[in-house]
Amino acid sequence: MQIRLATSADIDQLTALRMDYMHAEHGALTDEQQRTMEQAVPQFILDHLGDDLYIYVAQDEDGTIASTAWLLTEEKPPRPEFPTGRVGEVFNMLTRPEYRGRGIAKQVMQRLVDDATQTLDCEAVRLNATPAGQHVYAAIGFKKREPGLRAMFYTKLDQS
Repeated sequence: MQIRLATSADIDQLTALRMDYMHAEHGALTDEQQRTMEQAVPQFILDHLGDDLYIYVAQDEDGTIASTAWLLTEEKPPRPEFPTGRVGEVFNMLTRPEYRGRGIAKQVMQRLVDDATQTLDCEAVRLNATPAGQHVYAAIGFKKREPGLRAMFYTKLDQS
């Protein structure tokens, strides 16, 4: 199993894995949602890969991407936790079911965190964890933050 950064040659597999992630998180998508995302995801990757988007993959010997984690970097106003404001956000952490239980997700995440903090100069890396993934992130050093603030979302779709 090779842990590496994705390239534009991986777009088809990355798009399929992103769709798998969306189905796992949201359940069935409408046909329109499916079509929209299948068109938008490859363009997003092309527009951002290597600029502010870094996609880490575990690739099997046969070329199959077994696991993926996406890191989006950004600069925010400084805070005590990140005085320069450079942070990363992890999303789309997914390991194909047939590869789970082998420590692959931990390897992918460790590489992502190492690169984010050492090469990309991120002072903090954040993510939203499912209960099933919390032990993986904790083993790498992620800690739960329980401030009084909670994530809330406003979407145009909810207002229609």
